[in-house]
Amino acid sequence: MNTERGAVARGANHEQVDWITRCAARFVRTAAGYLLATGHPDAARRWVEWGLEQAPDDGALWRLRGTLLFQTAGAAAAAQAKREADAWIADAHEAYARAESLSPDEAEIWREHALVLQNLARTLPQPDEAEPRAELLGQAVERYDRVLAAQPRRADVLHERALALAALHEDAPDREAIAGFQRSLEDLDRSLELRPHAPDAVQHRAQIASTLASLYQRSGRRAAEIRLRRLCLSDCARALRNRPGWQAPLLLRAVEATRLARLGDTPAERTDEAIAAASEVLTDQPRHVAAALVRADARVAAACALRARSDARATLVWRQALADLATAESAAGVREVEVVATTRAAAWVEWGDALDRAGERRAALDAWREALAIYDRVVDDDPTDAARLAGRGGTHLRLAEIGEASHLPAALEDFGQALAHRPADPGILAGLAEAQRLGATDAAELGAALASADRALDAAPEHAEARAARRHALLAAAMRDAHPDPAVLEAALQECQWAVGGRPDDPRARYDLACALFLSGRTADAHAALEQALAAAPGLRRRAVQDPVWRTVVAEDGFRRLLQQGP
Repeated sequence: MNTERGAVARGANHEQVDWITRCAARFVRTAAGYLLATGHPDAARRWVEWGLEQAPDDGALWRLRGTLLFQTAGAAAAAQAKREADAWIADAHEAYARAESLSPDEAEIWREHALVLQNLARTLPQPDEAEPRAELLGQAVERYDRVLAAQPRRADVLHERALALAALHEDAPDREAIAGFQRSLEDLDRSLELRPHAPDAVQHRAQIASTLASLYQRSGRRAAEIRLRRLCLSDCARALRNRPGWQAPLLLRAVEATRLARLGDTPAERTDEAIAAASEVLTDQPRHVAAALVRADARVAAACALRARSDARATLVWRQALADLATAESAAGVREVEVVATTRAAAWVEWGDALDRAGERRAALDAWREALAIYDRVVDDDPTDAARLAGRGGTHLRLAEIGEASHLPAALEDFGQALAHRPADPGILAGLAEAQRLGATDAAELGAALASADRALDAAPEHAEARAARRHALLAAAMRDAHPDPAVLEAALQECQWAVGGRPDDPRARYDLACALFLSGRTADAHAALEQALAAAPGLRRRAVQDPVWRTVVAEDGFRRLLQQGP
């Protein structure tokens, strides 16, 4: 009997202890929450630590500990204390993991833990920790999925999952990345349907649309690229209506408007829009490096469009672009100098292309040589940078195409080295194919050029530069024999028709179509296509005069007048 009474007493005491512990934990949570809300995070954290000593299995206290640690990490990051911030985030992850194990059905704990996991992934260096980073982001997405399965109309969680998906796929292969960014965009669309006046969600959708558009650009999907860039511009305008002067959408608006201008989408209006947006940033911060680079890019696009119309203002706008690049270079920090220099080299290449299309061969040569001198310096500073190597290779290729044969081995070497770092890059493969075609002396070497172009198209079936390399290789193969292989000629004609259909304003594509039509025996159609190409780009006339395609008709009145007029 006494034994039974003792057991009952011990049970009662145990229940009392549990009740006291629960009351203490509840009191601690209330006190810590009040201290946190009134701006005393350190005191709140001390209360939580004491509470966990009394109630180590209280999931709500572990969650509160994770919240406090995460906020402390944010404060450390704002104070530029990265190492401390990373340590606080790791501690917050452990606190939320414990909270999840004690309260496995709390959707809000899943969501907050997902945010911590996203930030923990950012602390890992890239690309050294690519796999652990992807694992953390995958865990974050999984938690968001669980929250949305229970609460599908959570606009904030849709927004957060969209950002996690974008981060997860930013380093993925193009096809996988496109699928991931499409899911991210869908989440943001749904989030904005539920919460249409969320400026951060609008701005993030603009950024996701921009990234996805660039992926479509690499894969050659021009119509999808244009659609997304227009969406991006619309979202930037919408964000700026809610928050005038917001720097991020202003710069993104300038970038996207310039890209649309280069795609032939109302170029004059787009470049004006881009210059105005970048100028607004520079008015407040005259030495803003990114804004100066973006405005320079817009002015280069505007100058090239004006040069195409033989407009005298082109040179003035080009000089303004150079002034912007000089501003950026003078304001750039140590790590930004090479970025500015690489941008300046690319600008000289584009300006040289515009001069060449206008028939100003000597000025084009000077521009390409200026670009080459800059590329030589930036490649020497980092010989493993594939983009710089490919940029220099493309400049060597342009000089080789106009007869400076000594540049061809250098182009082949640069593209080969770039491929060692990016073996499946369609743009680099396309450049290599063009260089191989230019140096080909027999059918086997032309076959190698065609194989390089086909490798590029395996990765990106509609890639414009790869399709151009393929049609050039096919045309070269067709021109080798007095009686071209009908299958090769038909393939070349189809590639030319595809190019003109996608970019009717591209004079080089129309010139190639004229060649294919002439080789196919369609002389009248060839004459019409050649006339249109030369009207749009007088500089092609020099190519046509030297091109063996037209050798048999150069004495005929119609073609002679066409080939001999102008520069």
